[in-house]
Amino acid sequence: MTRRRKKRFTELSTRSRALIIGGATAQIALQVAAMRDLWLRPDHLVRGPKGAWVAAGFVNFLGPIAYFMWGRQQATPVPSAPPKLRSEPASGADDGPPADADPASSSPDFAT
Repeated sequence: MTRRRKKRFTELSTRSRALIIGGATAQIALQVAAMRDLWLRPDHLVRGPKGAWVAAGFVNFLGPIAYFMWGRQQATPVPSAPPKLRSEPASGADDGPPADADPASSSPDFAT
């Protein structure tokens, strides 16, 4: 019984080499992105201990994908600041009651 010799990388077809290089590039990109996110994300926004997610990040494609799907919590959005008040009204803005309006009806009634 003869053993089959493994092919060297250079003996593989161009398509096979391209698939291996593409897969390796995707794996490295996912792992780098997951590690960067873990490094920059505060502890309270990570589900579980960061060390466990770092270790899981080294498990082929599954670790980084699992981290991105289940390991991160979304930060609660910070409410935006209220709009700044303008010092001058815009043209056509309401400057008060119309000229023909009864002043007594628009002011509070303080009659005694």
